[in-house]
Amino acid sequence: MISPIFKKVIYLLIFLSVIACTEKTSLEKAENIALRIIDETQFDTEKVEVQPIDNIQVIDFNLVFGENIDGIYLSKNNVSSTKDTTVYCGISFSIPLVIEFNDEIIYQQFEDKEFNFRERAYGMYAFQDTFKLKVNKGNNEFLIKAVCDNNSKIYLREINYGTNPILKFGKDKNAFNWLYSEVNNSIKSIMPKKVLTQTSNGLNSLKWKKYPDLLYDKLLIDDDNTYKRESYIEWHYAIGTTLLGMINLNQELNNSVIDKFIKGYCDYNLEMRDTFREQYNTKHALRVASYRNLRKAMLDDAGPATIPYAYLYQKTKDDKYLPIIWEMTDYILNDQSRLEDNTFCRPEPVENTIWADDLFMSCQLLLRAYQISNDTKYIDEVVRQIINFDKYLWDKSKELYKHARIGDSEERSEIYWSRANGWISWTLSDALIIIPREHGKYETVMNIYRKVMQGIINYQSDSGLWHQVLDREDSFKETSSSAMFTLAIARGVLNGWLSDEFKKYAVNGWNDISGNISNDGIVKDICRGTGIGHTFKFYNSRQRFDNDPRGLGAVLTAAVEVNKLIK
Repeated sequence: MISPIFKKVIYLLIFLSVIACTEKTSLEKAENIALRIIDETQFDTEKVEVQPIDNIQVIDFNLVFGENIDGIYLSKNNVSSTKDTTVYCGISFSIPLVIEFNDEIIYQQFEDKEFNFRERAYGMYAFQDTFKLKVNKGNNEFLIKAVCDNNSKIYLREINYGTNPILKFGKDKNAFNWLYSEVNNSIKSIMPKKVLTQTSNGLNSLKWKKYPDLLYDKLLIDDDNTYKRESYIEWHYAIGTTLLGMINLNQELNNSVIDKFIKGYCDYNLEMRDTFREQYNTKHALRVASYRNLRKAMLDDAGPATIPYAYLYQKTKDDKYLPIIWEMTDYILNDQSRLEDNTFCRPEPVENTIWADDLFMSCQLLLRAYQISNDTKYIDEVVRQIINFDKYLWDKSKELYKHARIGDSEERSEIYWSRANGWISWTLSDALIIIPREHGKYETVMNIYRKVMQGIINYQSDSGLWHQVLDREDSFKETSSSAMFTLAIARGVLNGWLSDEFKKYAVNGWNDISGNISNDGIVKDICRGTGIGHTFKFYNSRQRFDNDPRGLGAVLTAAVEVNKLIK
């Protein structure tokens, strides 16, 4: 007779054997992630109402009166304030205009201009001009008089605030709720300047019109999707990173479904780009689907999302992919902000801030531009950025990178953010694969890579993952950065850049990452997008989303590299 204890042992062994049989390999888990992404993606849009962005006021006379107008038109809006104060506003326009505020002329310009407005960074905008407003507590009134033609739009925004504006426009927080009217245009051709500057009387007797409803295309995201914040075909750095992971995975799997999805992303965004552009420019849908490839305000907008096009061109030699590749590469080389020594920088939180993230956002596309063109200027740029980022952000005492150098001072962010170090680690590993060994700075890049890997292994947790703040074990363990370190270490062992002693760090990293992946392709504990913070609490309180694309590409790539390592 079998004892109860022995029975329990048998049942336990059977259970463990079942688990062992059902445990998936790294490639199987990665394939399930990729197939879930594909299953949860729709190549379609829905029409939604255009919403105001960052309190930008949009005045467009053509949308009210038609394209072929020629005359003097008015627009007005109420604005309220909780106190008597003075504020500054930015303005962009192309037409002669006069602005009255509380019946006083506060701005006037009588020449035709080229409309110039640019989003410089998240929530930061460059306007053509500025003016000052003396605002009364309570209600105030804007009145704009303009000589209009077939391109008569004005952008207006208060610029002396962060996230909390002083001015409250209209009654319903809608930036498109300005009212419009047409004056007697028979006098326009005689003396428009006099008409624009004369006192505004009898406005109440005019007939005022509202904007028509403005709709734009938003990419469809099913309510049942694992991740809902962006569509997996959105032009977005995180999506480009995810697709890079799918490209790396499919070099092992050769799965036609995955390859079709990568091509679908590229072709769909190319085919829809003119539609999205028209809505971006003429309906002021500044957040239309895939708006980032129209905005091109930062390296985030240009680099990673273009990588799949470079892959497809290398595979198919189809010239239709080249224009977008060179457009985005040109932005990186010629339009992105730089320091005097040519290091890439951003204007946030202050001018000339260096973000560790930007080494990945720039160099990954430049490396592939070199593969396509064989032009060494791209490699030279990559090498320069690697050396300069290392100079500005490396902390020798901790053997880690800071997240940022703040502005022109020597001040660096206080926190050793895990994914910031991950972006650099991943980039270094790709650079060493693509940079020709005969390049004069190849060994310099190799030495930087080796010191980074030596530093990173010192902060791996006993379980295998790395912490959100690398030197703080009281911060949560984070998946995306752990995958970036794992793939970078695995590549080092595979390519002989690191000794075999490093293999255990990659294997342990993957084993712990694997515990965050369900058998049906859901990855947990991926930190959301993160700006420059100054406190441990800021980083440790960041939200984590299942299947956030900011980590999926690294997880897919880590699965591939570890699979090679343990074969």
